Amino acid sequence: MANDTLPVGIIVEIDHPRTSFLGKITEVSATHVIDDVWYRVEPIPGEKDQQQGSKGWYHMKHVSEIDLLIES
Repeated sequence: MANDTLPVGIIVEIDHPRTSFLGKITEVSATHVIDDVWYRVEPIPGEKDQQQGSKGWYHMKHVSEIDLLIES
């Protein structure tokens, strides 16, 4: 896998033509092409994956890491 592959467990933004939501990466899969990474993402509570039939898998071009700001 590529060195810039996002790790399992982080919160990401899915920006796909058919859906967009915040979710957590639960699995990472790379093909024989090193720059072709797929992520299985489960929506966080309050978010919804509107794409039917995706089974939660999204290509790396639709997955972005986000910065979470936590105020105390």
